[in-house]
Amino acid sequence: MGAPAPETNKERLAFLELSYGTMLDKALLYKKEGRFDAEQKAAVSDALHDIDLSIEAAHIAVTALDDGAFDTSAQAINTGMVLLRKLLVEAEQ
Repeated sequence: MGAPAPETNKERLAFLELSYGTMLDKALLYKKEGRFDAEQKAAVSDALHDIDLSIEAAHIAVTALDDGAFDTSAQAINTGMVLLRKLLVEAEQ
């Protein structure tokens, strides 16, 4: 049995932010260690920027109780994290 799934948008956002924080730490470490080539480094920076903007938009949507805007922001966060995860895996090989 796992932990219960997040139910509210606040809970979903908290979960996304925790996941992102872990990936952010690893991405910054890999950048510092020089594991990314120039193209990957630019892609990581772009992904981090896009995720940060989407998290800001998600916070606004939570405050405004706008479920549609939150869902759109959450989807953008997930898309950015998928790309970031791909880049991290490439750097580990």
